[in-house]
Amino acid sequence: MPIRRPHHPFRQYSHTRAQLALVAVLVFGGASVASAQRRVKPAARAPQNARTVRVKAATGMAPARRTTGATTKLRAAKASGKKSALRPAKPSERAGQTLGKTKSAQSKADRKLAKASKKQLKTTAKALKKIVAGVRVEIGTLKANIKTLETRNSAKAHEMRSITSDIESRKKTVEADFESMKTVAFFAAAFGLKGFVRVSLVSAIDSDIKIQEFNAELAKVKTEQSGIERMLRDHEATKATLETIVNELQGAESAILAKSPRSFVAHLDGVPKKLQKPLGTVHKSEKLLANIQGQLSNYSAIRESAARVGVKLDVHIERLVQTSANAQAMVVASRKSLLNLVKLSLDPNPEGAAGRWLEKRVQKDVAALLKDLEMKTKGAVQSLATELFPQNGPAADLLKKQFIAAMYKKLELAS
Repeated sequence: MPIRRPHHPFRQYSHTRAQLALVAVLVFGGASVASAQRRVKPAARAPQNARTVRVKAATGMAPARRTTGATTKLRAAKASGKKSALRPAKPSERAGQTLGKTKSAQSKADRKLAKASKKQLKTTAKALKKIVAGVRVEIGTLKANIKTLETRNSAKAHEMRSITSDIESRKKTVEADFESMKTVAFFAAAFGLKGFVRVSLVSAIDSDIKIQEFNAELAKVKTEQSGIERMLRDHEATKATLETIVNELQGAESAILAKSPRSFVAHLDGVPKKLQKPLGTVHKSEKLLANIQGQLSNYSAIRESAARVGVKLDVHIERLVQTSANAQAMVVASRKSLLNLVKLSLDPNPEGAAGRWLEKRVQKDVAALLKDLEMKTKGAVQSLATELFPQNGPAADLLKKQFIAAMYKKLELAS
């Protein structure tokens, strides 16, 4: 009796390969039988017998594993040759990833810092350039001032020497008049004109006194002028020394301008390449500014020296003008005395004319003496009143006035 096999729901699909393939194509669109079986609910799934397994193995339709989205991504990553980001990283890989992120963040921060530093350096270089330009303008102004001051000083020195020469000439005129008066007195004595001799001697003595006073004043002026002449020479020597220093600085300036900015930071280590040029520009501008300021300092010293000489010349010229006026007054008085002698000599009665002149002269001298004595007496009375009545106030002032008036009256002084 034949053995009946138990009924299997998929028995009819396991007879031949062609039938299984056909069923797979028609029902599942080419999917494997195992996939079709997995779509069946677990309760309806029938156990696979050995023959079914052999058939599936023979047809190449092995049971397919269930796939997920992560698995698909993993396969796609493997197919592209990239490492999967979903696979758990090893500790060494994690450390490398962390270090890489740190380096990336640090590199980004460095770039930002370098950019900010570059901007700041450019701003600094621009400011330094502006300062250098301002100093150059100031140097140009100083040069113009020095030229103006030296031109004025030269003109003042010429005026000083000219006035001094005029004073010397006037002094010689007075001295010549003095010699003429002595000659007149000699001839008057020779002719027995005693009165005329007295007049000549008085005029000569007056002229000699004035000459002596003027010589003392002129000696002081000449001493001061010698100091000014020395100042002029010292200024020229100082100017030559400072201009030599300025020329050296200008040579150094040309050398600084000829160098590239990067050469100024070549000795510094660790300067990023992007910062070398702006940093070098700042260093170059700083050196250039120091050089220009050195030139400015020397030009300022030259100007100050010229200004000091100019002030001294102004003061001295004022004194020379006053001395020249005194010399002119002395010449006028001397000529007046000499002409008076000539008039007396031409008078029909020279002795009588000389007597009258001497009388007037004595009266004039006495009046001048009395006036001087009166002024001194008044000063003494006022000083005595102050000592006697040192208090302040209306009462004390009244007592002082009464005392001074009484003394003036007693001494017959004009109030």
